[in-house]
Amino acid sequence: MAEENDEEELEIVEEEESNEASEDSSMENYELDALLATQTQQLMSEFQVELVDNIISRIKVYLDISLTEHYIIGIDFSAYPQEKPLLTVQEAVKEAVGNPNQILNTLKDWNTGNPPSIVDIIRELETILYENSMYKAQADQISHEFKIEPAGDSRNHYIITFITYGWREYKVDIYISSQFNPPKLVFPKDLENIIGSPDTIEKLKNWNSEIQINEILRDIQWKIDNHERMNFEIDLLHGGLENVRYDSIERTVKADLKGVMNTSDRIFSFSVDIPTDYPMSKPIFKLETEIQEDKLATAMSETTEAALVMWEPFNFLIDVFNAISKSIFSASVLSCIVCHNVNCPVCGKSLSTQDGTESCFFKCPYCGKPYHLHCWEQNIRAINKCAFCLRTPPATTISSTPSGPDESTDNSNNNIQSPTENGQ
Repeated sequence: MAEENDEEELEIVEEEESNEASEDSSMENYELDALLATQTQQLMSEFQVELVDNIISRIKVYLDISLTEHYIIGIDFSAYPQEKPLLTVQEAVKEAVGNPNQILNTLKDWNTGNPPSIVDIIRELETILYENSMYKAQADQISHEFKIEPAGDSRNHYIITFITYGWREYKVDIYISSQFNPPKLVFPKDLENIIGSPDTIEKLKNWNSEIQINEILRDIQWKIDNHERMNFEIDLLHGGLENVRYDSIERTVKADLKGVMNTSDRIFSFSVDIPTDYPMSKPIFKLETEIQEDKLATAMSETTEAALVMWEPFNFLIDVFNAISKSIFSASVLSCIVCHNVNCPVCGKSLSTQDGTESCFFKCPYCGKPYHLHCWEQNIRAINKCAFCLRTPPATTISSTPSGPDESTDNSNNNIQSPTENGQ
């Protein structure tokens, strides 16, 4: 009898313990459901969501990042908080920012004892997608004016290539920030030696949210162009002028122009002052060579003035020098002292040629003034003396092949034929 009573009491105890365990389990399930429902409610209060199969722990979240960027994020947090939730995203999300299960700090640093809320996970993903969209938008804006490409190591790191005179390139690292913060720029050493560090860029020093990145980049491009332009221009001058020198401290260019034709023995020296805001402001040309001939002096002065009046930022110093060179040529062209023309009125040949073809040329053996050979002959027949110096030439023989203006000035080479010997 005693044994039966003991068995009955043991059964009663086991039944009571089973009932208590069942009640505890029911309480745990209730608390878990309430926790999951709370997480879902928080999501619904901030985002557009949709339950999957009416399960409160399986949800689709719709994120509108921009007018053209819309994403659907699937999240399963059925095992929350013991296990971190699983996110399922479109390929577009992975292409933009990578796999959220690997990049989100809320998931990487998961702590079962103190887990982040589900809404915090979605907030972090939304922030990353928004920042990426902002970086991309600013990079697109930059690409309208500059060559830009992703650096590849982070979403906000890009490489900008500045192309300047002579097709020289400078590559600058840019780390794009939010629209309320300035970008971070990293210059290569050779560029920093030219225009200084990024800290010297005025718009970076005085940054405000109204300043566009392209404004900063334009200032950098201008500084690069301003430096490289002078190097490019000096190279151009070396190709066409003589004795070219550039003092970068005084911002002065000195160069020589060689005369042509009847000024071939002359050198015209110039000094050019370069304004600090060149080429927006025109250069100042100064002729350092004294010129006695009024015609030549006037031609050079008027040509220089006309070229500078029409000055535009896309003009170059060599353009002005070329114009001056043409004025020297025009004023230096040999013309006959009698007919005042370049071509002979009798044979039509030029007084002077640069290509080696036959010319019709003669010069007074005393003063050296140029004549067409036929004009000289007519002049001798008429007055028997030079029309300029009024001296009678020696009675020598006139050659059938006249000398050119660049041949020897020796009197014996003139081979003058006297009117008497010519039967006149």
